[in-house]
Amino acid sequence: MALSSLAMPISFAGVIGLAVLGGVVVGSASAAFADVPLGHAWVRVGDPGNPPHASTGRGAVAKVFLMGRGEITNAQYAQFLNAVAAGADPYGLWHRDQMEGPMGFIRRQGEPGAFVYTVEPGRENLPVVYVSWFAAARFCNWLHYGQPSGPATVDRPTTEGDAARGAYDTENFPQGPESPGDVTLLPATHHPDARYWLPTLDQWIKAGFYEPESGGSYWQYATRSDAVPRAEAPPGGTSSANYYDRDWAVAYPHLTPIGSYARSASAYGTYDQAGNVMEWLETSLSGGIKRRFAGGAAARYATMLTIDYGDWEDPDHRLMVVGFRVARRADDSGPEPVPVVAPTVVAPPPAKAGASVAHAPHFQSGLDDFVRVDAPGNPADPVHGRGAVGHVYEIARYEVTNADYAAFLNAVARRDDPYRLYEPSMGDGLLGGVLRTATAVEFTYAPKPGWGARPATYLNWYRVARLANWMHFGRPDIGASELGTTEGDATVGAYDTTRFPMPDDDEVRRDMLPARRNPGARYFLPTEDEWFKAAYFDPTREGDRPYWDYPIRSDEAPNNVYPPGDARSVNYVVDHFCVGMPFVLTPVGAFPAARSYFGTHDQGGNVWEWTESWRVPKGPADWRANESTRVLRGGSATYTYIGVSAANADPGHPNHGLCVYGARLARRPNEQTR
Repeated sequence: MALSSLAMPISFAGVIGLAVLGGVVVGSASAAFADVPLGHAWVRVGDPGNPPHASTGRGAVAKVFLMGRGEITNAQYAQFLNAVAAGADPYGLWHRDQMEGPMGFIRRQGEPGAFVYTVEPGRENLPVVYVSWFAAARFCNWLHYGQPSGPATVDRPTTEGDAARGAYDTENFPQGPESPGDVTLLPATHHPDARYWLPTLDQWIKAGFYEPESGGSYWQYATRSDAVPRAEAPPGGTSSANYYDRDWAVAYPHLTPIGSYARSASAYGTYDQAGNVMEWLETSLSGGIKRRFAGGAAARYATMLTIDYGDWEDPDHRLMVVGFRVARRADDSGPEPVPVVAPTVVAPPPAKAGASVAHAPHFQSGLDDFVRVDAPGNPADPVHGRGAVGHVYEIARYEVTNADYAAFLNAVARRDDPYRLYEPSMGDGLLGGVLRTATAVEFTYAPKPGWGARPATYLNWYRVARLANWMHFGRPDIGASELGTTEGDATVGAYDTTRFPMPDDDEVRRDMLPARRNPGARYFLPTEDEWFKAAYFDPTREGDRPYWDYPIRSDEAPNNVYPPGDARSVNYVVDHFCVGMPFVLTPVGAFPAARSYFGTHDQGGNVWEWTESWRVPKGPADWRANESTRVLRGGSATYTYIGVSAANADPGHPNHGLCVYGARLARRPNEQTR
């Protein structure tokens, strides 16, 4: 994805035709894909009674079923909305982020009673996102009833079910803001006579990974391969997928039309069970409220594509990289769903929210302004067990900005960039804010217009450690990365980089990597306890717990009002994005009244922040329990209250830098900023 605008078309010519729910092909294949057979929308997943996958115990399915060949598209979802939500949308089937958020392209026009839902031209066949699990289940109910259009009646349901009717009993689903339902009583599975449903985890794994032609074995990836698929633009080869591998596989909007990787189909013929978007599943996490999703995404690395990777989320959450596909009863003889015709846009699409809103510039730096964190020897948080620190230290008031990171790159990566401190996504990827220009003799770096004060993104742990080394050495400006600029050893620098892996090496040799900073480090990544204390500790708070749940001196979840914001404002998702495209991120310190006891800003939301600490899994079922990861804290502009809460610590592969990964440095007390 070098592009200075986020509003760029996909990087390959044309939009391929795709088989819709009823098996009718809409559109025509471009010349680039004329040799790619797309086939029918449903694939038959036979071989009932197959054995489970040996290590996960998943994938065994007793009955034949049909699986959607591809994920549900924007055009298909818009058809659903026009059928059931033209008059009103009490259940929130459409969401404003589907129009204003990154990768959201479904518009709603008109007034209640006459809503019209359309798709931005060229985005019809991309997978729909920002769909909650509840909305996906209601979509299945609509299919089960034969795609009715118009208001529901007692004898003619549309999206709702009960104990006797529909694919899912929705009586305990959220019924609107005044009647939220009882999510503790959600149905464990679809009705036995359901015609359509969200696939179970076992069904999803079987459709994507099972190989009936080789004695009932399973592939490691849903591309009929045990080797990591190639992250490349379509059509790719026999094992290619749309996922993030230190750059996006395709330009913005980074998603690919269904069927773009037809050559990498599973053994049964499904597309995109590796990459593109994560997919909601029917299966809950350990029988609880949270629902699983799987499959990796365009914004995630290959570690999330494997058969043993699992993730989960609250069923009411709508995320940028999560969509769904549908399963179907194999013996269903009812009418096929109505073919989808891409809606016609009735007016020029409006600018994405925030696209023309620059707001007043902010000039704060994440490298020049530090706050003192004293009260050494404080107790740990009695609820979460974090935050005890026995020494005084300082932590940056703000996150590292694009202007900060461009200055770093100009100082150490002008002549060359052997450690890939810069990657192309920082310039042309979603939320990237630094441009690189090459001349015959050197590189130069500069923030993109409007992005200088926003947090730097695509930072992996090693980049931040090298940034700390550069600060430790006094910000030398020689244009190269070497010992004394970004590199250190066991006695020199903040971090010993001698055993850091090269940029393309994803193996984490935890026993060889530094557990923490060198003893004489002047600048460094905060440990998880140092980060936690700066965010949530308040020695003036009365009671038995001198900690807050949120990093704004509050136990109440923040709002995301901007501008101007108030003492409870944070850039994260509260039903909708705080800031729309193209920025999504706010300038650091954009909420001057919202700060921790010690005076830090944005320790909740905006971007995830690396810490020095390793993450220890809570058990074998823990997320990414089989990987060595570093702790990320603070949540992001694209995530919910979970991320900004003191309860949450996310695992991050230290060599992975995503579009919402940033940094905040700490330092020993009384350091003098130049």
